[in-house]
Amino acid sequence: IIIDDETISKDFILIKKHTMFEDEQNKLKIILLIRNYKEVLIRHLNDKKIAFSNIKKEYINTVDYFKNIECFDKWEKEKIIIYYEDLINKKTEKKSIESILNFLGIEYNCECFNLFLENIENHKKKAINIYEDLGEKSFTNGKNEIFHSKKLNEFEKYNFDKSIMEMYPDIFEKYLLRYKENKIKLHLGCGNKKIDGFINIDIRENVNADLI
Repeated sequence: IIIDDETISKDFILIKKHTMFEDEQNKLKIILLIRNYKEVLIRHLNDKKIAFSNIKKEYINTVDYFKNIECFDKWEKEKIIIYYEDLINKKTEKKSIESILNFLGIEYNCECFNLFLENIENHKKKAINIYEDLGEKSFTNGKNEIFHSKKLNEFEKYNFDKSIMEMYPDIFEKYLLRYKENKIKLHLGCGNKKIDGFINIDIRENVNADLI
C-alpha cells in the first residue's frame, strides 16, 4: 500500500499495488504486506500449472514478491513491513493493526478499536468478498497460515529455502528468516519405507528415496 504525497491532513489516498517501482519515491509512506514465500510461489505455480519439481530459478526471478522486498529495502522514505501471518493470528493481530494505525498517524480510542477486533471476522469476510468479486479466489478465507506449501515434502521445503537463500541472501536474512524450515529430520537408509515429515535418504538408487 502506497500513501500518496497528495495526502491532506488525515485524509489518505491509499494505492494497493502488487508491484513496486523505485521511481515511486515521491510517495510519502509505504506499507509492505508479505506472506511466506513458499505459500506465494506454490500458489503461482498452481495457477500456471507448473510442477514444483520443475521449478527453475529463472521462474522465481519473474515473481514480483522478491522484487517488491528489494524495492522496499531501498525505499528512503517512511516504510513499515507487515506479515500476513501476524494479521490473521489471534495472538498478534491486535499488535499488527496498531502498528499500521500508528504508522499512518491515525488516532483511535480503545473502545472503537476493541469493537473492531470483536468483529474482525466480519471485516475479513467483506475483504474476501471484494477480492473474489474481482475474479480471484481465496483458498483459506484468511484463516490458515499454511495451505499451498502442504503439498511439499520435507526435502522440497529444504530445497526451496536453500534456493531462496542463495538467490536473495541479504533480504532473506533481513526479512524472511522467519519462514525458514528450522527442524530437518533425516531418515537414513530408508529403502522403500518413507516416513512423512522426514527427508528420506538412501545410498541405493533403486529405492523410493527423496535423496540418494
